[in-house]
Amino acid sequence: YILDRRKPKLLMFSIVCLGLAIRPFLASPHLITITSFSNWEFMVRGEFLNLFLLLAAGYWLLYYMYPNVWFRRVALIVDVMFLAVLLLVIAAPFYIVAYTDPLIDILAIILLVYAVSMSLRGAVRKNLDDLIYLIAMFSVGIGIIADIFTGKAYSESRQVYVLSVLMIVFIFLQSSLLIK
Repeated sequence: YILDRRKPKLLMFSIVCLGLAIRPFLASPHLITITSFSNWEFMVRGEFLNLFLLLAAGYWLLYYMYPNVWFRRVALIVDVMFLAVLLLVIAAPFYIVAYTDPLIDILAIILLVYAVSMSLRGAVRKNLDDLIYLIAMFSVGIGIIADIFTGKAYSESRQVYVLSVLMIVFIFLQSSLLIK
């Protein structure tokens, strides 16, 4: 984005990559075990901010990839929610901030459904770029859904968060399409 400021899609992709890179530091079970209780609350607040930043940037990235009037309105609503959560994280007690967790999951699922449906629509029309986007969205979608199940303890396995691994596939595929 620094080299080509005319493409807002690159800025949103950069913010998504940054958020995905920061997330393991805030959500890693290994990091949580080596910190004290007072730092733990600070880390979880940072994780909520990071997740909403990821969602806001993800919505705008998808809007720039697949422009649509109604999806632009949804992205603006997510931006307003991000500002509200920012105020909550700064000023509200932690137990109130924790109530935004289901909202994060719902917004992530909506984002995934829109991303997969739009890239699938393009792939059916034999658009190679959309086929690559579809593979990238499936990789990050599998990671997000697995992380939701792990974070909510719905999964019986003792797996770690897999989004960190699958984001490498997503970033590689997305960056190859954005650079061309």
